Amino acid sequence: MSHWSMIAIAGPKREIWQIKKDLEQGKMFDKIVLFDVPDDYGEFPDTTGYTAENWETMTSDQEDGSLYGFMTKCMDACLDFSNKQADLADRLGLVEIHKNVHWPKFGGNIFAVTGHVTAVQAANRLIFPGVSLN
Repeated sequence: MSHWSMIAIAGPKREIWQIKKDLEQGKMFDKIVLFDVPDDYGEFPDTTGYTAENWETMTSDQEDGSLYGFMTKCMDACLDFSNKQADLADRLGLVEIHKNVHWPKFGGNIFAVTGHVTAVQAANRLIFPGVSLN
């Protein structure tokens, strides 16, 4: 099975760089993308009521709408990564390709989105001379 993953993190610079350092040491993700949020921007909203299906049409009545742009950057980065890796898996002849994007359901100083792609190698076909499988 093949697996590719990335994480996009938005938050105060000192906090997200420490998180990145910890993640790199653990080799948890293939790609890490950071978005620095100025310290005075407030906290990210609780997104408990939102699902992957309605992310793109999400309307927000957040306390601080300026954070929505950072949330969107994280989501866009993971969607782009997942789509590109799924295309790569297809070009490599892998099958059962699955893409997933996840984000936290709570508010706070940090907002993170993860993107994952899994695929398996196609089973080798046995070929017998003179025998057609069609």
